[in-house]
Amino acid sequence: MTDKLSLKIKFVNPEKQPLSSRKIRKIIFDYLNSKKYCGRIEIVISVVDEKTIQNINRCFRGQNKVTDVLSFGAGKVSPRKVSNQPILLGEIILCWQQIQKQYRDFSKSIN
Repeated sequence: MTDKLSLKIKFVNPEKQPLSSRKIRKIIFDYLNSKKYCGRIEIVISVVDEKTIQNINRCFRGQNKVTDVLSFGAGKVSPRKVSNQPILLGEIILCWQQIQKQYRDFSKSIN
């Protein structure tokens, strides 16, 4: 087993994300490093519209509403028990339209 972290991110619909893939990768890499993850880690990031995230939220969480982010873990992985084989941590689903709406609402509420 290696003590080094190797991160692979598969971006689904990257044309819909306003942040660069490099910036997102750095944020996730730094977080996993801070939690002492090592080995070969894979994560899927999907960017979807409001209708799609609402459908996913209804199907998997029973909540028929738009949300900003959903995450689905692929199982429990201990940071230090990751092997040299790639380990899929899970998928993060983002809705930038909702994230932007919440940002605007939050910005108004603190000003």
